[in-house]
Amino acid sequence: MQLRRVLHQIHEVVESLDQQSVLSSSHMLNEHRAALQIRQAELQQKRRSLSAFRSHMIDLELSIIGQQAQVYPHLSPAERLQVEQLKSLRSAVREELQELEVQLAQHM
Repeated sequence: MQLRRVLHQIHEVVESLDQQSVLSSSHMLNEHRAALQIRQAELQQKRRSLSAFRSHMIDLELSIIGQQAQVYPHLSPAERLQVEQLKSLRSAVREELQELEVQLAQHM
């Protein structure tokens, strides 16, 4: 009789542990999902920010190119060199932006 009671107690303890394990796993899964949702929202915000930056950069570049075209024939060789350096810098910024967009896309 005592052996049955011990076996019954062991069975109850095992069931209790199983239930706690399921609840703990479920809680951890919910926390993981919430963290992933937050991370996804952050990545989406970064993507929107990069897109807005790209849009502003393109607008500025088009404006600069238009303004430079009007005065370029009147620039000195030193000023033309500066124009080329700025053009190179803008190109480097575009490349960096593109690289950031690729990295962001890989994380999504």
